[in-house]
Amino acid sequence: MTTDSDLVKRLRTGSLWLRDQSALYYDGDSDAADDDIFSEMLDVWDTLVLDLYRARKYKGCIFGEARCPEDSVVFCEACKPYTTQTDMKI
Repeated sequence: MTTDSDLVKRLRTGSLWLRDQSALYYDGDSDAADDDIFSEMLDVWDTLVLDLYRARKYKGCIFGEARCPEDSVVFCEACKPYTTQTDMKI
């Protein structure tokens, strides 16, 4: 069984990977993940974040008090704009 702590670690790692791959892509780096892989990883990230916040009722940011990096391409439910949180009833 995957624990909340395991999911948080995976989401942190995934968030940083997505940020780094996005930067590589926009810099024109040939080592950047292709669109299919990036999209697949983004889908996995979305599934994990929904499980953590909706199914498990997790509270707070996956990065703790540090909060999601400002240059991130994805944000946890605690760091999304207020309107998104309200719409999702978190």
